Amino acid sequence: MISYNNQYGYIVVGRGSAGAVVASRLSEDSTTTVLLVERRIQWIDIQRRLRAIATSMAPLIYGEVFLKTTKPDNKRLHTGTAYLNDSAWQRPNLTMLPETTVNKVLFDRTTTTSIIAAHGSKFVARKEVILTAGAVGTGTILLRSGIGPTEDLASLSIPLVADLPVGKNLQDHAILGQTRVTDLRKRPTTPNSFPASGLRLFISKDSE
Repeated sequence: MISYNNQYGYIVVGRGSAGAVVASRLSEDSTTTVLLVERRIQWIDIQRRLRAIATSMAPLIYGEVFLKTTKPDNKRLHTGTAYLNDSAWQRPNLTMLPETTVNKVLFDRTTTTSIIAAHGSKFVARKEVILTAGAVGTGTILLRSGIGPTEDLASLSIPLVADLPVGKNLQDHAILGQTRVTDLRKRPTTPNSFPASGLRLFISKDSE
């Protein structure tokens, strides 16, 4: 059973693409300690709700499917496995607190001092609290901590720490995928022709 201290040099909230790298690199300094807090939604809970898809070329892809990709040693590689590998977890100064949601960050004026978990536990950061909980997760933690638009925080009786437009520029990232059938003997294809044809279709609705 892992025992947890209440003080660490750094507290990193979120084990995503950024959090895994930050926690790993900070823990390379043996003179400091790092606590990595992770909500960790269990994949098995999500997977059972998805239906199987026979092909990735289906008109509507919502579910799970085997993609035609190349992976080293047939293993999925991401920052969580590349940076938080076995050698990283052998460092005595790196600790992970799983299945824990951070409620808010506490401040001494404008300096972060600690975090409060949803279950009520408090963890103190002697140096920094680093939020890497994603676009939505980080924003909600900041708002609950008193960083955000004054009027929004006042409506929820949250004491103001800093009046900042948290969440006001959140946007969806559109992704446009193209599938093109062409006769190379009649119409040579260049790297520039694919985005050009997509832009032409968007503007003129003409795919020719």
